[in-house]
Amino acid sequence: MPGAETAGRGPRVPPGMDLLKDSDLLNELGPLLSAEAAAEAPGAGVEAADLEQAVWVILAP
Repeated sequence: MPGAETAGRGPRVPPGMDLLKDSDLLNELGPLLSAEAAAEAPGAGVEAADLEQAVWVILAP
C-alpha cells in the first residue's frame, strides 16, 4: 500500500482493520504466507518459520 509504511517497519495494516478478528482472512493468508516465507527465507538467510512469524507480528495490531 503506497503511503502506508512507517519508518523502518514496512507496510502496516490499515487503521480499523483487525486481522485477528477476521478468521476467514487469516485462513486465506496462512497458506500464502507460509509459501512465501518458504520461498524467500533461503535468499534472506533466515528460517522460513522465523520469517513467517515476523510477518504475523507486523500484521497484528
